[in-house]
Amino acid sequence: MVEYPQRILHVDDDEFICEIVQKSLAGIDGLELESCTESRKGIELARSFSPDVILMDLKMPDLDGPAFLQTLRDSPETADIPAIFLTGFEEVTMIDLYRRLLVIGIIYKPFEPGKLVHTINGFWKNYREPDQECSA
Repeated sequence: MVEYPQRILHVDDDEFICEIVQKSLAGIDGLELESCTESRKGIELARSFSPDVILMDLKMPDLDGPAFLQTLRDSPETADIPAIFLTGFEEVTMIDLYRRLLVIGIIYKPFEPGKLVHTINGFWKNYREPDQECSA
């Protein structure tokens, strides 16, 4: 079993965060990364790129994270893609809604770029093997 996602779609309206994520994930053996700064483009990429997981900003101007994920859940080809939210909000509410939308983790901004891979892998492993203990 693969212990990490091999295809990640990153959606964030902040170009600086996109650069940090790209640099943090660059050079990871076997990892493919697609990124964009608009939710609607992210929906198109989710359909064409078929990511293992979506890393996305919780609040975006055109479509926020929950609306984005609900759009994906309504389509059979993207219904089962898990997501990890990136957010600058210190207190995240609506956790039950996020779980129903297949959000497997939340990463708070600012995050340590050097730990991003470990954090994503921890959420992924916990999602794929929920009975195993995992520290992220």
